[in-house]
Amino acid sequence: MEGRAEGVCERGSYYELTDDVLVAGYPLGVSNEYAEGSDCITISTRKGALVVVETVPDTPILTGNKA
Repeated sequence: MEGRAEGVCERGSYYELTDDVLVAGYPLGVSNEYAEGSDCITISTRKGALVVVETVPDTPILTGNKA
């Protein structure tokens, strides 16, 4: 991967970003997580594109009454 994204803002995460520049060769913005009390992370860019990957736990997310 290569390139850069400019004007990156990230809200609702533990490490928030404001008008930052992200480049493929530097791991800023990697391994972030939801801030305490947040159930939504919003990411925006002024210029460029980002790849966003969200991992989910290995345990079932939804549990229901199995009959």
